[in-house]
Amino acid sequence: MMTTGAFNGEIRMLPNVGRVYVCQKSQVTEYIERNLHAGHVVYRTSLVCECADRQNVRHSGAVIINSVGIVVDYVIRCKGCFNRVTEKEADNGTV
Repeated sequence: MMTTGAFNGEIRMLPNVGRVYVCQKSQVTEYIERNLHAGHVVYRTSLVCECADRQNVRHSGAVIINSVGIVVDYVIRCKGCFNRVTEKEADNGTV
């Protein structure tokens, strides 16, 4: 588990918490390091993705919590979800 900062309060969730999908474990680590540098509390953990076929539910990921105890992002390593989100953004012209 990777954490930083002194956080002793209650954790709250924003209604639209961001989900960031990546393909490689090194990308999760990069995202963690960026958020640690920004002063957020970061927990590396296993997270479940949104794939319909969840045969491998041991996806590495991270939960990003800001300084006031609000979850701001989930980082999930899943090639299927990453490809699905990328295709959807390409279809919408947002990539």
